[in-house]
Amino acid sequence: MKHLIVTTYPFGTTSDEPLQKLEKISDMGYTCSLNDLKRKYTTNELKNRLRTLQPEIIIAGTENYTADILDLVPGLKMISRVGIGLDSVDLRECQKRNIRVTNTPDAPTNAVAELTLCQLLNMVRRVPHTSRDMLESKWNRYIGNELRNITVGVVGTGRTGSSLVSKLVSLGVGEVLITDIDKKIQKDVAKKFGVKESSKNEIFSTSSIVSLHIPLDNNFGYVDSQVLCMMKPGSGIINMSRGGIIDESALCSWLKSNLNNVAAIDTFTNEPYYGELNNLPNVYVTPHLGSCTFASRYAMEVGSANNVIDFLEDQ
Repeated sequence: MKHLIVTTYPFGTTSDEPLQKLEKISDMGYTCSLNDLKRKYTTNELKNRLRTLQPEIIIAGTENYTADILDLVPGLKMISRVGIGLDSVDLRECQKRNIRVTNTPDAPTNAVAELTLCQLLNMVRRVPHTSRDMLESKWNRYIGNELRNITVGVVGTGRTGSSLVSKLVSLGVGEVLITDIDKKIQKDVAKKFGVKESSKNEIFSTSSIVSLHIPLDNNFGYVDSQVLCMMKPGSGIINMSRGGIIDESALCSWLKSNLNNVAAIDTFTNEPYYGELNNLPNVYVTPHLGSCTFASRYAMEVGSANNVIDFLEDQ
C-alpha cells in the first residue's frame, strides 16, 4: 500500500478543496492520512509517524527533514511543502536520494506583507502598549508618529519584501530604504517603486523601523547585538521571515536595555516558542501567523496538493 501523509496542521479546515485534492490522489493509488494530533508534531512524534506509515509522499509544514529523519523513510519520493520556506528541508540530501521537493512560493506573499504592515502601524502608534495599559486600568495616551514622518528599512526585496515596499509607498511613508544580496533585484525594486537603495549598516542606523524578509540560508544570526546597537532610540525591528535570523538572546538584552525600542516577532528558532520574549513589554509576539489568512492558507494547501498531483501524473 502506498501512503501519503499530511504532517502540517491545519489542512482542509478552511476549505474542502484541499481534501478533494487528496481524494484525487487516493484515486491514483495512495492512502492519504492527515495530521492526527491537529498541531505541529514534535520531532519524536514525526519520527514515529514516518516509521509507522512509511510514506512515499509527504505534504509538509515547517517540521525538519534532516538526513537522520530521511533515513527513516527510504521509499520517500516527494516532499510537498505547504508554504514558501525550505530551510527545514535538507535539499542536498533530498537531491542525493532523488526526493522531489516543491513549495508554494507565491501563496503567502500578500498575507505576510499585510501582517508586517499591521505590526508596523502598531509600532508607530504603540497600540499594543496602550491596549495593555487599558486592560490594567491605566489611562496612558502615547504620542506616536505618522507614516509620512518615518523611515522604513526593508531587508530583502523578494516576493514579500517588494510587496511590502509597494504598500509602504502607496501609504506615503516618508522614506523607504531597501537592501538585498541580489543587487539586480534590489535595483529593479528601487526603480519600480522610487525608493532608495541602501546598505545594511545605513538601514539599521537610520531607520525608524527595520523589516526583515530574507531566507534563513546563510543568514543565521544576521541581526546580532552589534547590529541592534546601531539602531536609534525609539526604533523598531520586525521579523516575519524565519526564526534564527535575529539572535533571540541579543534581542532580549537589547529590549530590556532600551524600553523605548520595540520588536515584532512572528518566527522563532524553536517553535512553538515559550521563551523570554513573551514576558517583555516592548515586544509584539505572534505564533508564526504571517500566512494565516483564509486566502493564503487556501492557496498554500491547494498548491501543495496540486504539486503532488502534477508529480504523480508525470511518473
